[in-house]
Parts: sequence; C-alpha cells; structure tokens
Amino acid sequence: MHPFFGTNLENAVNAGSVSAARLDDMVVRILTALYAIGEFDHPVSGKITNDVTSAAHNTLARQLAAASTVVLKNTNNILPLPKTGLKSVAIFNAPASQNVITGGGGSGSVRPKYQVSPLAGINTVLNGGSRGACTFDAPNFDYYQPGNPDSPSSSAQDCCDQCSSRGDCNAWTYYDNMCYFKTNNTDRIPSQGRQSGTIAAGNVTITYYAGNDPQTAASMAAKADVAICVLATSSSEGSDRPNLSLPSQQTSICSAVGRAQQKTIAVVITPGAVLTDWADDVAALVVGFMPGQEEGNAFADILFGDVNPSAKLPVTFPNKENEVGFLPDEYPGVNLQTYYREQLNVGYRWYATHGVKPRFPFGFGLSYTTFSLSNLAINGKTVSVNLANTGKRDGAEVVQLYLDFPAAAGEPPIQLKGFQKVMLKAGANQAVSFTLAPRDLSIWNTATHSWEVQTGMFTVYVGTSSQDLPLKQTVNW
Repeated sequence: MHPFFGTNLENAVNAGSVSAARLDDMVVRILTALYAIGEFDHPVSGKITNDVTSAAHNTLARQLAAASTVVLKNTNNILPLPKTGLKSVAIFNAPASQNVITGGGGSGSVRPKYQVSPLAGINTVLNGGSRGACTFDAPNFDYYQPGNPDSPSSSAQDCCDQCSSRGDCNAWTYYDNMCYFKTNNTDRIPSQGRQSGTIAAGNVTITYYAGNDPQTAASMAAKADVAICVLATSSSEGSDRPNLSLPSQQTSICSAVGRAQQKTIAVVITPGAVLTDWADDVAALVVGFMPGQEEGNAFADILFGDVNPSAKLPVTFPNKENEVGFLPDEYPGVNLQTYYREQLNVGYRWYATHGVKPRFPFGFGLSYTTFSLSNLAINGKTVSVNLANTGKRDGAEVVQLYLDFPAAAGEPPIQLKGFQKVMLKAGANQAVSFTLAPRDLSIWNTATHSWEVQTGMFTVYVGTSSQDLPLKQTVNW
C-alpha cells in the first residue's frame, strides 16, 4: 500500500485515526478483483515484449483508426485525393511523418509490434510500397545534404534495402553506420569512405522535408501536385500539456506550405483538442487523435477515399487558449484548492450557454457525401427524423439529439441525450428514432442525492453537431 497511499496513511493507521478494519476493507476490495479474474490462479508468465497480435486484430486496428479519423475542413472537395494522375507529393513537418506516435506516456504508452508511418502509408497507395532493389554507385561518392532523413544501419546493402522501401528515397549514402536518404540523385559529390546508390523513382515522386526553413518548404511545396503536412503532439500521465498549441515549428512550416500550394492537407495527431488558427492556410484538415500502429495506412485510407470519413469530434476545438476564462483558482488551482464555478457548463455546454461559436464544435465531422435531415416528429417519449444521403457516395452520418430542459431546472441550454451512426447508400434514406428514458429527463438533486424527473416544456433539437441543429420542436413532458 505504501507506494500508492504513502506515509500519510501509515501514520494515520499508527495514530488510530484510520482503523485496522478500514485498512482491511481497502485490501479486500483490491484482492477481490484480482481473485475474480484469476490473477492468483494463473500467474502472469509472459513478457511485455510478447507478440499478442494477429492478422485479424491488425486489420481491425486499421479499420478502427480510419473510422475514428475526423475531417474538419475540405475546401473545394480537395479530398479524397486521386490515386492516379498525381506525379509528385511533398510531405512536411513533424518527425511523426516517419515516426509513429502510438500512444501517450506513462499508462497511455503501448509497445506495438510494428508501426506504419503516414509517409509509408501514402507511399504504399501511390507506389505499392517497395520499388525493388537499387543500384550501387562507384564508391567514394556522397548524396548527403543537411536536412536529409537518416536511419541507423550496419551496411550499404541495408541502406539500399531501406531506400527501396521508402517513399522519400531515390538516392542513398552509407557512412559510419548511418543511412542518408535523398529524394533525387542530383548534387552527387566526391567523398572518401562513403558508398552511395540510386533507385528508380516510383510512379509518383514523394519528397519529404523535416527541416525548419519555411522558404525551403514553400519551394518544395510549390513544385509538387499536392502537399501534406503532418503535425503532432502528445501527452503523458502525471502532467498536463502546457497549452493547446501545436509546436510552432510545425505550424509555421505548414502555413508556409499552404500559402505556396493551394492543394495542401494538414494531418494532425493529438491526444485532445488543439488550436488550429494556422489551418486557415491549408485546404483540408484531418485529425486522427492517437491512431495507433496502423496510423499511416488509416490516414491513407481517408486521404485517398478507400474509407469515407464519418467520425465526429468528441471534444470542442476552441478559438484560443483558455477561451472559457478559467481563473487560476479554478484551473490549475491555488494552494491545492480548486473551485468548480463552471458547474454544468463544461465543453459544448459552455459554448451554448455563452453563445460563443467554437473553432470546431463538439460532434462535428465532414463526409465525402452529403446528408439531410427532415420530418421531426415526437410521439410520447419517442423522437424520430428522416435521414437522407443526398450525395453520390455511400457513407455514414451521426444523428444527434439534444434537449433543452424547462427553465426551472436550471440546466445548460442543450444536452446530448442520444446519437446514432447510420450507414446509407447514395440516394437512400432511413427513419431514425430515439426513445428517451426517465433518466434522460432527470437532473441530480444535491439535497436528496437522487435523480429527479423534470416536467414542463422541453425543446428537442436534432442535428449533426452541437452547433448544427436544424430541426427543433417544443414539447410538454
């Protein structure tokens, strides 16, 4: 118990302010759960490095990652990208373009069997992944230049093999147990002790830049057919992110790229809400949260339209830092005291109460098709609407039901009480219904510590996000 409760509990037991019976009860609660799952009957014999994956689970990981990717912006329907006709794609920014963030730190960390980066996923779609073997140059030449991607290696052959599997490599150099990759075979210079080589370009040339010079990035973007920025941040158990901003190096590069190339897509990897004021410079914005080991394939599925996006934001993306105006004693607290003056006005409820339009609202997410809602009807406690797919692609929409309680209840203006994801063929329509339970019409009575059903005039809203609620009807319940 000591590592978790510390000396305060030990001192309290010794002083008699916490009884031995209370301590026994705490232990029983912990051990009962362990016995219930057979922890003592079947001791753990494996290791954290054990491979517990399967082909089916890996496929599921890819499907789940794509299904949870949210498209927040899609100017002029730039997405989905065509799989044919592109000649060059430029990829920029965070190391996450190459190195996958599969989870947060601490208890949020995972050890995946493999990781698919966005760069690798995009290359697989456009060039089929590996392009085969590469050729060796005469020794003592170098393709290295500052800012090149690199990777540890033990031989020139390994660098050759690595280059053939990368979308951003058409030339390579091996020196001092390192591979240096280059997107073209220009600027070859004599250099003693180096071994270099080239590989035939794929159908689509993929260039990659992880430097911090906006002018260089903009020049590369302008020469490509499409530019893709990968931006990323993470978090860890035991501490909060200091702010909601992405690293400034990433956003400044992406803004420069977007201003130089009108077909720029930003892909964001994040554990939660982030500021996206920089996204005015890009044509499309895609958020994958923490997609896991199949990250790159999942993003490629969305970007190239193998999956029609249908995910919705589970959080609100604000316009600025501390948009809700927390005081220091509300967050992070003063002298270990925190005051919850916001009461029920948390998340989308705060925005509704104060009439503030967020950058991207709770429940929002775009699709590659279009939908319409109509014919709101209320029969008893059942609310029904008609959902139609008015576009040209099969897709899914999440129909959301919100309630505004009678004024006497003192509740926020809207509260989510139900949602359904409905898959529809292009041109099809379907009735969607919600049956509200007594709990849905209740509020918590702090005096009696119980839920109490409210009666009076409710307003029912149905829509596709907390800010897009086109259907509404008042009903006396």
